Amino acid sequence: MFTIQFWKDALERLVKAAAGGLVVGLTAAQSATASAVDWASVGWSTLIAAGISLCLSIASAPFGAPGTASVQAAPTPPASTGGPPPTS
Repeated sequence: MFTIQFWKDALERLVKAAAGGLVVGLTAAQSATASAVDWASVGWSTLIAAGISLCLSIASAPFGAPGTASVQAAPTPPASTGGPPPTS
């Protein structure tokens, strides 16, 4: 269940969620200067978003494609028609 691929997927999702949390925190701060930003609040919103993402990845482990942090199953390739491949 917790393979290298799983942790790579989970880390990717965590980084994306943390970036989103950072944007939300900075937007909520609505400050014109970096010195006026409440960095503790921004940090907490980033940390909470990352934590939620990690929890969701772990919770989704039994579902979807085996060995990944995705809830969705891996897509199946289209069936071959037996003819030549399409040309551009």
